[in-house]
Amino acid sequence: MKLFHWASSHGNFGDDMNLFLWEHFLPGVFDGNDDAMFIGIGTILSADIPKARHRIVMGSGTGYGRLPADLDDDSWRIYAVRGPLTARAINADPKLAVADPAILLPLLPEFAPASRRGVAFVPHWTTAKGGIWQTACARAGFDFIDPRHEAKRVIRQIAAAQLVIAESMHGAIVADAFRVPWIAVVSGRDTPLKWHDWALALAMEYRPYEVGQLSVIPMVRDGRREVSSVRAEMSAQEYASSVDAAVSSFVQRSSRPAAVVRPGARARVKAGICRLLDRAGHSMLADRGARMLTQISKLPPRLSADGVLRDRQAELVRRIESFREDLSAGAFSASRPLDPPGRAMNPATPQVLQNGR
Repeated sequence: MKLFHWASSHGNFGDDMNLFLWEHFLPGVFDGNDDAMFIGIGTILSADIPKARHRIVMGSGTGYGRLPADLDDDSWRIYAVRGPLTARAINADPKLAVADPAILLPLLPEFAPASRRGVAFVPHWTTAKGGIWQTACARAGFDFIDPRHEAKRVIRQIAAAQLVIAESMHGAIVADAFRVPWIAVVSGRDTPLKWHDWALALAMEYRPYEVGQLSVIPMVRDGRREVSSVRAEMSAQEYASSVDAAVSSFVQRSSRPAAVVRPGARARVKAGICRLLDRAGHSMLADRGARMLTQISKLPPRLSADGVLRDRQAELVRRIESFREDLSAGAFSASRPLDPPGRAMNPATPQVLQNGR
Protein backbone atom coordinates (compact mmCIF):
# COMPACT_ATOMS: atom_id res chain seq x y z
CA MET A 1 0.00 0.00 0.00
CA LYS A 2 1.21 3.50 -0.83
CA LEU A 3 0.87 6.53 1.44
CA PHE A 4 -0.50 9.43 -0.63
CA HIS A 5 0.24 12.96 0.59
CA TRP A 6 1.38 16.30 -0.74
CA ALA A 7 5.18 16.36 -0.78
CA SER A 8 6.41 19.91 -1.34
CA SER A 9 9.89 20.88 -2.48
CA HIS A 10 10.06 23.64 0.16
CA GLY A 11 8.77 21.54 3.06
CA ASN A 12 5.47 21.91 4.91
CA PHE A 13 5.17 20.28 8.32
CA GLY A 14 1.40 19.75 8.10
CA ASP A 15 1.84 17.43 5.13
CA ASP A 16 5.18 15.96 6.20
CA MET A 17 3.74 14.61 9.48
CA ASN A 18 2.00 11.92 7.41
CA LEU A 19 5.35 10.15 7.17
CA PHE A 20 5.63 9.33 10.86
CA LEU A 21 2.09 9.57 12.28
CA TRP A 22 0.75 6.73 10.14
CA GLU A 23 3.84 4.60 10.69
CA HIS A 24 3.09 4.83 14.43
CA PHE A 25 -0.54 3.70 14.11
CA LEU A 26 -0.06 1.38 11.12
CA PRO A 27 3.50 0.02 11.32
CA GLY A 28 4.66 -1.98 8.34
CA VAL A 29 1.56 -1.23 6.23
CA PHE A 30 3.16 1.05 3.67
CA ASP A 31 5.46 -0.57 1.12
CA GLY A 32 5.02 1.79 -1.83
CA ASN A 33 2.74 -0.55 -3.79
CA ASP A 34 0.35 1.79 -5.64
CA ASP A 35 -2.29 -0.89 -6.09
CA ALA A 36 -3.80 0.68 -2.95
CA MET A 37 -3.58 4.36 -1.92
CA PHE A 38 -3.93 5.53 1.69
CA ILE A 39 -5.01 9.20 1.82
CA GLY A 40 -4.46 10.82 5.21
CA ILE A 41 -3.61 14.30 6.50
CA GLY A 42 -4.12 17.26 4.22
CA THR A 43 -6.53 19.13 1.98
CA ILE A 44 -5.93 16.48 -0.65
CA LEU A 45 -9.29 14.87 -1.32
CA SER A 46 -9.35 15.97 -4.94
CA ALA A 47 -9.11 14.83 -8.54
CA ASP A 48 -5.32 14.76 -8.13
CA ILE A 49 -5.51 11.44 -6.30
CA PRO A 50 -4.32 8.76 -8.75
CA LYS A 51 -6.61 5.95 -9.78
CA ALA A 52 -5.95 2.72 -7.93
CA ARG A 53 -7.71 -0.54 -7.18
CA HIS A 54 -8.21 0.64 -3.59
CA ARG A 55 -8.28 4.24 -2.31
CA ILE A 56 -8.59 4.54 1.46
CA VAL A 57 -9.48 7.92 3.01
CA MET A 58 -8.62 8.52 6.67
CA GLY A 59 -9.29 12.08 7.79
CA SER A 60 -8.52 13.95 4.58
CA GLY A 61 -10.29 17.17 3.64
CA THR A 62 -11.47 19.07 0.58
CA GLY A 63 -10.82 22.69 -0.30
CA TYR A 64 -8.43 22.81 -3.26
CA GLY A 65 -8.84 21.89 -6.90
CA ARG A 66 -11.59 19.73 -8.30
CA LEU A 67 -13.38 16.93 -6.49
CA PRO A 68 -12.87 13.36 -7.75
CA ALA A 69 -15.49 12.58 -10.38
CA ASP A 70 -15.64 8.89 -9.44
CA LEU A 71 -16.39 8.96 -5.71
CA ASP A 72 -19.24 6.50 -6.25
CA ASP A 73 -16.71 4.01 -7.61
CA ASP A 74 -16.12 0.81 -5.58
CA SER A 75 -12.42 1.62 -5.36
CA TRP A 76 -13.10 4.17 -2.60
CA ARG A 77 -13.28 3.23 1.08
CA ILE A 78 -13.88 6.29 3.24
CA TYR A 79 -13.32 5.66 6.94
CA ALA A 80 -13.23 9.30 8.02
CA VAL A 81 -12.99 12.82 6.62
CA ARG A 82 -11.69 15.97 8.29
CA GLY A 83 -15.04 17.56 9.07
CA PRO A 84 -18.71 18.11 8.21
CA LEU A 85 -18.01 20.46 5.29
CA THR A 86 -15.91 17.86 3.48
CA ALA A 87 -18.68 15.32 4.08
CA ARG A 88 -21.21 17.78 2.67
CA ALA A 89 -19.07 18.63 -0.35
CA ILE A 90 -18.70 14.97 -1.37
CA ASN A 91 -22.30 14.05 -0.44
CA ALA A 92 -21.11 11.54 2.15
CA ASP A 93 -22.69 10.29 5.37
CA PRO A 94 -22.25 13.04 8.03
CA LYS A 95 -21.06 10.32 10.43
CA LEU A 96 -17.85 10.10 8.39
CA ALA A 97 -16.90 13.60 9.58
CA VAL A 98 -14.48 12.98 12.47
CA ALA A 99 -11.47 15.36 12.58
CA ASP A 100 -8.05 16.09 11.14
CA PRO A 101 -5.74 13.18 12.08
CA ALA A 102 -3.12 15.65 13.36
CA ILE A 103 -5.12 15.75 16.62
CA LEU A 104 -3.58 12.32 17.33
CA LEU A 105 -0.04 13.70 17.68
CA PRO A 106 -0.16 13.93 21.51
CA LEU A 107 -0.73 10.15 21.57
CA LEU A 108 2.75 9.55 20.15
CA PRO A 109 5.25 8.83 22.98
CA GLU A 110 8.00 10.91 21.33
CA PHE A 111 6.04 14.10 21.95
CA ALA A 112 6.36 14.19 25.72
CA PRO A 113 4.83 17.14 27.61
CA ALA A 114 7.17 20.14 27.60
CA SER A 115 7.45 23.27 29.73
CA ARG A 116 5.74 26.19 28.03
CA ARG A 117 6.81 29.76 27.56
CA GLY A 118 6.11 32.75 25.39
CA VAL A 119 4.10 33.55 22.29
CA ALA A 120 4.78 31.90 18.92
CA PHE A 121 3.67 32.86 15.41
CA VAL A 122 3.17 30.13 12.78
CA PRO A 123 2.62 31.64 9.32
CA HIS A 124 1.45 29.89 6.20
CA TRP A 125 4.49 28.61 4.29
CA THR A 126 3.90 31.18 1.53
CA THR A 127 4.02 33.99 4.09
CA ALA A 128 7.17 32.58 5.67
CA LYS A 129 9.08 33.06 2.41
CA GLY A 130 8.99 36.87 2.69
CA GLY A 131 11.32 37.18 5.67
CA ILE A 132 9.68 40.24 7.21
CA TRP A 133 7.62 38.33 9.76
CA GLN A 134 10.79 36.78 11.19
CA THR A 135 12.09 40.26 11.97
CA ALA A 136 8.67 41.34 13.25
CA CYS A 137 8.59 38.41 15.71
CA ALA A 138 12.09 39.21 16.94
CA ARG A 139 11.10 42.83 17.61
CA ALA A 140 7.93 41.76 19.42
CA GLY A 141 9.84 39.23 21.52
CA PHE A 142 7.88 36.31 20.03
CA ASP A 143 9.07 33.01 18.55
CA PHE A 144 8.83 32.64 14.78
CA ILE A 145 8.02 29.03 13.84
CA ASP A 146 8.80 28.31 10.21
CA PRO A 147 6.32 25.70 8.86
CA ARG A 148 8.86 24.68 6.21
CA HIS A 149 11.23 23.24 8.81
CA GLU A 150 11.42 19.58 9.85
CA ALA A 151 7.96 18.50 11.02
CA LYS A 152 8.86 17.08 14.45
CA ARG A 153 10.86 20.18 15.27
CA VAL A 154 7.89 22.41 14.36
CA ILE A 155 5.48 20.30 16.42
CA ARG A 156 7.69 20.48 19.50
CA GLN A 157 8.05 24.26 19.11
CA ILE A 158 4.28 24.69 18.94
CA ALA A 159 3.68 22.38 21.91
CA ALA A 160 6.19 24.38 23.98
CA ALA A 161 4.45 27.75 23.51
CA GLN A 162 2.00 29.37 25.91
CA LEU A 163 0.07 30.98 23.08
CA VAL A 164 0.13 30.38 19.31
CA ILE A 165 -0.84 32.95 16.69
CA ALA A 166 -1.56 30.86 13.61
CA GLU A 167 -1.97 31.66 9.96
CA SER A 168 -1.09 28.01 9.25
CA MET A 169 -4.14 25.84 9.85
CA HIS A 170 -2.01 22.96 11.10
CA GLY A 171 -0.29 25.42 13.41
CA ALA A 172 -3.67 25.91 15.08
CA ILE A 173 -4.58 22.20 14.92
CA VAL A 174 -1.34 21.12 16.59
CA ALA A 175 -1.61 23.85 19.21
CA ASP A 176 -5.18 22.80 20.02
CA ALA A 177 -4.21 19.12 20.20
CA PHE A 178 -1.48 19.90 22.75
CA ARG A 179 -3.86 22.20 24.65
CA VAL A 180 -2.04 25.42 23.72
CA PRO A 181 -4.48 28.35 23.26
CA TRP A 182 -4.39 29.80 19.74
CA ILE A 183 -5.56 32.80 17.72
CA ALA A 184 -6.20 32.54 13.98
CA VAL A 185 -5.04 35.32 11.66
CA VAL A 186 -5.25 35.97 7.92
CA SER A 187 -2.43 37.68 6.09
CA GLY A 188 -3.55 38.15 2.51
CA ARG A 189 -4.24 34.48 1.70
CA ASP A 190 -7.20 32.61 3.12
CA THR A 191 -8.85 29.25 2.45
CA PRO A 192 -11.79 29.38 4.88
CA LEU A 193 -13.41 26.08 3.88
CA LYS A 194 -10.67 23.91 5.35
CA TRP A 195 -10.52 25.98 8.55
CA HIS A 196 -14.30 25.86 9.05
CA ASP A 197 -14.23 22.13 8.32
CA TRP A 198 -11.71 21.33 11.06
CA ALA A 199 -13.13 23.80 13.59
CA LEU A 200 -16.71 22.56 13.26
CA ALA A 201 -15.53 18.96 13.76
CA LEU A 202 -14.30 20.07 17.18
CA ALA A 203 -17.39 22.18 17.94
CA MET A 204 -15.60 25.50 17.37
CA GLU A 205 -15.90 28.44 15.01
CA TYR A 206 -13.25 29.88 12.73
CA ARG A 207 -13.21 33.63 13.33
CA PRO A 208 -9.80 34.93 12.25
CA TYR A 209 -8.36 38.41 12.63
CA GLU A 210 -7.26 40.01 9.38
CA VAL A 211 -3.83 41.63 9.54
CA GLY A 212 -3.09 42.08 5.85
CA GLN A 213 0.20 41.52 4.06
CA LEU A 214 3.40 43.18 5.19
CA SER A 215 4.20 45.06 2.00
CA VAL A 216 4.39 48.75 1.21
CA ILE A 217 1.71 48.89 -1.51
CA PRO A 218 -1.20 47.52 0.59
CA MET A 219 0.02 49.66 3.51
CA VAL A 220 -0.25 52.84 1.42
CA ARG A 221 -3.67 51.93 0.04
CA ASP A 222 -5.23 50.82 3.29
CA GLY A 223 -5.61 53.39 6.05
CA ARG A 224 -7.69 51.25 8.37
CA ARG A 225 -6.60 50.07 11.80
CA GLU A 226 -3.84 47.52 11.72
CA VAL A 227 -5.81 44.57 13.07
CA SER A 228 -9.34 44.10 11.76
CA SER A 229 -11.81 41.99 13.72
CA VAL A 230 -14.62 42.08 11.15
CA ARG A 231 -14.97 38.29 10.96
CA ALA A 232 -14.57 37.83 14.69
CA GLU A 233 -17.51 40.20 15.27
CA MET A 234 -19.92 38.43 12.88
CA SER A 235 -23.32 37.50 14.27
CA ALA A 236 -24.22 33.82 14.48
CA GLN A 237 -26.44 34.17 11.40
CA GLU A 238 -23.71 35.93 9.42
CA TYR A 239 -21.23 33.27 10.46
CA ALA A 240 -23.51 30.42 9.35
CA SER A 241 -24.05 32.19 6.03
CA SER A 242 -20.30 32.58 5.51
CA VAL A 243 -19.78 28.84 6.12
CA ASP A 244 -22.51 27.93 3.64
CA ALA A 245 -21.02 30.34 1.10
CA ALA A 246 -17.58 28.77 1.49
CA VAL A 247 -18.94 25.29 0.75
CA SER A 248 -21.12 26.44 -2.16
CA SER A 249 -18.27 28.40 -3.74
CA PHE A 250 -15.90 25.44 -3.51
CA VAL A 251 -18.38 22.94 -4.94
CA GLN A 252 -19.13 25.29 -7.87
CA ARG A 253 -15.44 25.84 -8.59
CA SER A 254 -14.59 22.16 -8.28
CA SER A 255 -17.11 21.24 -10.99
CA ARG A 256 -15.53 23.51 -13.60
CA PRO A 257 -12.71 22.41 -15.94
CA ALA A 258 -9.27 23.15 -14.57
CA ALA A 259 -8.02 26.54 -15.77
CA VAL A 260 -4.55 27.19 -17.14
CA VAL A 261 -3.08 30.23 -15.43
CA ARG A 262 -0.30 32.19 -17.13
CA PRO A 263 1.01 35.27 -15.29
CA GLY A 264 0.94 38.32 -17.55
CA ALA A 265 3.47 41.11 -17.93
CA ARG A 266 1.52 43.39 -15.59
CA ALA A 267 1.64 40.79 -12.81
CA ARG A 268 5.40 40.36 -13.23
CA VAL A 269 6.01 44.11 -13.12
CA LYS A 270 3.85 44.50 -10.02
CA ALA A 271 5.69 41.64 -8.30
CA GLY A 272 9.02 43.28 -9.11
CA ILE A 273 7.89 46.63 -7.69
CA CYS A 274 6.63 44.94 -4.52
CA ARG A 275 9.95 43.17 -4.00
CA LEU A 276 11.86 46.44 -4.45
CA LEU A 277 9.62 48.36 -2.06
CA ASP A 278 9.66 45.56 0.49
CA ARG A 279 13.46 45.55 0.54
CA ALA A 280 13.54 49.33 0.94
CA GLY A 281 10.98 49.35 3.73
CA HIS A 282 11.86 46.11 5.51
CA SER A 283 12.53 47.76 8.88
CA MET A 284 9.38 49.88 8.78
CA LEU A 285 7.25 46.91 7.82
CA ALA A 286 8.77 44.72 10.52
CA ASP A 287 7.90 47.38 13.10
CA ARG A 288 4.34 47.36 11.85
CA GLY A 289 4.22 43.57 12.05
CA ALA A 290 5.58 43.62 15.60
CA ARG A 291 2.83 46.05 16.66
CA MET A 292 0.16 43.88 15.07
CA LEU A 293 1.42 40.68 16.69
CA THR A 294 1.57 42.37 20.09
CA GLN A 295 -2.00 43.63 19.65
CA ILE A 296 -3.21 40.19 18.56
CA SER A 297 -1.53 38.43 21.49
CA LYS A 298 -3.81 40.38 23.87
CA LEU A 299 -7.01 39.16 22.21
CA PRO A 300 -9.06 36.22 23.60
CA PRO A 301 -7.64 32.90 22.31
CA ARG A 302 -9.54 29.76 21.34
CA LEU A 303 -9.28 26.15 22.48
CA SER A 304 -11.61 23.21 21.92
CA ALA A 305 -13.22 21.58 24.94
CA ASP A 306 -11.16 18.80 26.53
CA GLY A 307 -14.03 16.32 26.26
CA VAL A 308 -14.66 17.07 22.59
CA LEU A 309 -10.99 16.59 21.71
CA ARG A 310 -10.79 13.28 23.61
CA ASP A 311 -13.94 12.05 21.91
CA ARG A 312 -12.62 12.91 18.42
CA GLN A 313 -9.26 11.30 19.18
CA ALA A 314 -10.97 8.13 20.38
CA GLU A 315 -13.20 8.03 17.30
CA LEU A 316 -10.28 8.43 14.92
CA VAL A 317 -8.37 5.63 16.62
CA ARG A 318 -11.48 3.45 16.31
CA ARG A 319 -11.60 4.14 12.57
CA ILE A 320 -7.90 3.31 12.23
CA GLU A 321 -8.45 0.05 14.12
CA SER A 322 -11.37 -0.77 11.85
CA PHE A 323 -9.15 -0.25 8.82
CA ARG A 324 -6.46 -2.45 10.36
CA GLU A 325 -9.00 -5.24 10.92
CA ASP A 326 -10.22 -4.96 7.33
CA LEU A 327 -6.65 -5.06 6.08
CA SER A 328 -5.91 -8.18 8.13
CA ALA A 329 -9.08 -9.80 6.76
CA GLY A 330 -7.83 -9.27 3.22
CA ALA A 331 -10.29 -6.54 2.21
CA PHE A 332 -7.61 -4.78 0.17
CA SER A 333 -6.03 -7.77 -1.51
CA ALA A 334 -5.91 -7.89 -5.30
CA SER A 335 -8.43 -10.73 -5.49
CA ARG A 336 -11.07 -9.50 -3.06
CA PRO A 337 -13.64 -6.81 -3.97
CA LEU A 338 -14.35 -3.90 -1.66
CA ASP A 339 -17.42 -3.64 0.53
CA PRO A 340 -19.65 -0.61 -0.16
CA PRO A 341 -18.05 2.66 1.05
CA GLY A 342 -19.24 4.35 4.23
CA ARG A 343 -20.14 1.19 6.15
CA ALA A 344 -20.49 1.20 9.94
CA MET A 345 -17.24 1.35 11.87
CA ASN A 346 -16.02 -0.92 14.63
CA PRO A 347 -17.11 0.71 17.94
CA ALA A 348 -14.38 -0.91 20.04
CA THR A 349 -12.67 1.51 22.43
CA PRO A 350 -8.94 1.87 21.65
CA GLN A 351 -6.56 0.66 24.35
CA VAL A 352 -4.23 3.62 23.85
CA LEU A 353 -6.96 6.00 25.06
CA GLN A 354 -8.15 3.75 27.87
CA ASN A 355 -4.77 4.22 29.50
CA GLY A 356 -5.29 7.96 29.91
CA ARG A 357 -3.38 9.22 26.85
